[in-house]
Amino acid sequence: MTDPALSPEFLALQAALAGSYSLVRELGRGGMGVVFLAREVALDRLVAIKMLPLALGHDATLRERFLREARTAAQLAHPHIVPIHAVGSADALVWFVMEYVPGASLGERLRREGALPTTDALRIVQETAWALAHAHARGVIHRDVKPDNILLQDDSDRVLVTDFGIAHGGDTTDGAKGFGTLHYMSPEQAHGEAADARADIYALGVTAWHALAGHRPFEGQQGAALLATQSRADAPSIRTAVPTLPSNVAHAIDRAIARDPDARWTTMEEFARALDSARALAPRLPVPLRRFAREAVEHSDRLGMALGVSAGAFLGAGLVDIFFATFLGIESAIYLLIGTVTTAMALALLGGHVAKLRELAALGYTRPQALRAIADLEAEEPTRIGRSRLPFWNAVPGVIAGAAGVMVAGMALMTDGEFFTAVPGLLATVLAPAVAIRRVAALRGTRGKWWTRFLTSTWGSKAWRLFTLGVAKAPPVEVAGEPTALALG
Repeated sequence: MTDPALSPEFLALQAALAGSYSLVRELGRGGMGVVFLAREVALDRLVAIKMLPLALGHDATLRERFLREARTAAQLAHPHIVPIHAVGSADALVWFVMEYVPGASLGERLRREGALPTTDALRIVQETAWALAHAHARGVIHRDVKPDNILLQDDSDRVLVTDFGIAHGGDTTDGAKGFGTLHYMSPEQAHGEAADARADIYALGVTAWHALAGHRPFEGQQGAALLATQSRADAPSIRTAVPTLPSNVAHAIDRAIARDPDARWTTMEEFARALDSARALAPRLPVPLRRFAREAVEHSDRLGMALGVSAGAFLGAGLVDIFFATFLGIESAIYLLIGTVTTAMALALLGGHVAKLRELAALGYTRPQALRAIADLEAEEPTRIGRSRLPFWNAVPGVIAGAAGVMVAGMALMTDGEFFTAVPGLLATVLAPAVAIRRVAALRGTRGKWWTRFLTSTWGSKAWRLFTLGVAKAPPVEVAGEPTALALG
């Protein structure tokens, strides 16, 4: 019986590819293509297969444009461009097979995390620039550069540019105008003029703006109003959104998004070199080290919160149990159970940190290298690491709520009040100490740095040895060189 969840495209393509490829699931779809994850039978490897939607398969012009994407991308052999393996057609079906890139797009990461650390953003943009420079040298203009078309490979974070579906190979006919994604479209494209390499430079500059600021320069506008603004007004400087950005980085990006094409970088190679100059003082750390440092910093606040909730739940449970036992002669373990559950959650989160630490050790990196990476990241992004110290009164609400919770619960039970009258007080008694602990942690300036401070302590040194017991460690890694070369080995 046919699975009702399978799309008509899935069923039709699987029938056409039977014996050569086995479709696994749909990865995504857009106006000009549906992408499936598949397994190539002969080589037993995962691949991605993009096909033209069935509704468009009978349109000869669209079929030709789709096949042109395959031909265009197939002639571009570069470490940062998704390679094409094969192309095929049958009746109304047309498809091509490309490398499967496990991971997420830059767009997905920005939607999930917001603005990226400067070094990460510049590395991603520069690797994209290298790929587009390779394409431009062969007469291919992408014309739809945006975060969703920049893939980030799992483990290495290597950039791979995809979706050359509206690219053209040098001529300005057959759809060389007006295509693209509005927020990243160059002003000349908005005017309906032919796009050259400088249109890609503009789009990559907007992508860099987005990656560093967490939003686009013309955010909030849509449609005709957006096109009018982009074509008539200069984009704001990146420093209006990221005031701490170094001047050479701001200059490189501001020049890339100049409204006048003649004011932009002449070639993508120049833009890439400008970014390289901007990164000259940035720490050149291997991607695994940088990812560990970023996660240690960004997730440490979550770990501290979980531990605070656990401690608060135990404290609240203890207060309630003491009150019950002293005044009502009732002994209950339900509140201790609450504390146990929250502690288990905190330990599970801690286990995730330990697993990442073991992965890093297995790659041959040492604790001093990990701590150095964290220190470099903190120095690079001081506004992202830790919150400012909060005034003392921020701790007061949690303490008051805890005391009020005990009083409300106690008075309701001692006066034979309704059970549901006591519930809010009991909940406040259990949860309020957690709030108080988190407030005090923020007061002491430890919020956002709990895990990193622990790793740098004497106990952290002992914990590192304990956490890495039994890890089959690779030979020690020397930390030097370009991130891309290090990521690729």
